[in-house]
Parts: sequence; structure tokens; C-alpha cells
Amino acid sequence: MLRNIGFITLLAVMFVVLFTGNVQAQASSDNISASATVVANVSIAKTTDLSFGTLGQTTSGAVVLDATTAAVNHYVGTDAQVGEFTLSGANNSRLIFTFANTDLVGQTDGTKKITFTPSVVGGATHAGAAAVTSGTAYNVNGAYYLWVGGSLPKLTNQAAQVYTAPFQIAVDYN
Repeated sequence: MLRNIGFITLLAVMFVVLFTGNVQAQASSDNISASATVVANVSIAKTTDLSFGTLGQTTSGAVVLDATTAAVNHYVGTDAQVGEFTLSGANNSRLIFTFANTDLVGQTDGTKKITFTPSVVGGATHAGAAAVTSGTAYNVNGAYYLWVGGSLPKLTNQAAQVYTAPFQIAVDYN
């Protein structure tokens, strides 16, 4: 019996010595395709400035310049006009627009301000424009324009002067 155990042990040692040195891992490799699509820079350019027109110092409610249609304007001057931007380089793209409320600052007394809350619509035509929300991505195919209206709070004995500020819309690929 001891002889059998010794023989089995000898066989096990020989097996380890003979076959361990010859075992090798098989190397393997594969490829993936790497690519990049470069698109034209997207740009935005002012076409028309926004103006609420000539207003009285006191209004019965908020001043509203509708970006889509003049039919829902409230308390704006007869010379009011929506602002307009033109986009280029954005054909068949997903874009994100960013904009925020802006304080219009008195040109005579810079301490006097009126908060402008923008309302933006976009599309290939003004008649087909849809609301644009800041920070949201939109699919843009071909010509695209943004029209800007908005509101001012109810004016109550507002200081008589011109109020202005730059209003910025940023656009980027999403």
C-alpha cells in the first residue's frame, strides 16, 4: 500500500514537471473603428433689436411683448418690436439655447432698473415658431430663427428715462 502511494506521488510530481512548463496563455487581439464627425461652427447673429416702445410711467398691469403675435401684447408702445436672431451652421443638429432675465438699467439714473423676463420662440418661419426654453435642447433642420419678446413688471411711477441692457442668447451643440 505504501508502495502504491509512493508510485502515485511520483506520477503526480512527473505530471506537474512535464506539463507545467509547456502551458501558455493564448494571446488575442481585436480592433474597433475610431471616428469623429466635425460639424461647422454654429453661430447666432442679431437681426433686430427688441423694443417695448414708449411707455407711460404707470401701467395697469405687466407690460407684455409677445414674441409670436402682436395680438396678445399688453401696454406696449406703438413703436414696439420683437427682437430677432438668425442662426447659421446648424443644419440637422441638436442645439441648446441659454438665456436669462436681464435688468434694464436707467441711462440717466443707473440705480433705477426694470427686470426684463424674456419669452423666446424659434423656427424656420415666424408663423411656425414654437416656444424655446433656456437650457433645453432642440432639433434644428435648415434655416432657424429666434424671436424674442417678454415682459416687464407693472410700472408704478417708474422714473422717466430710457432703460437699456444687452440681452444675450448663447447657442451650442448638445
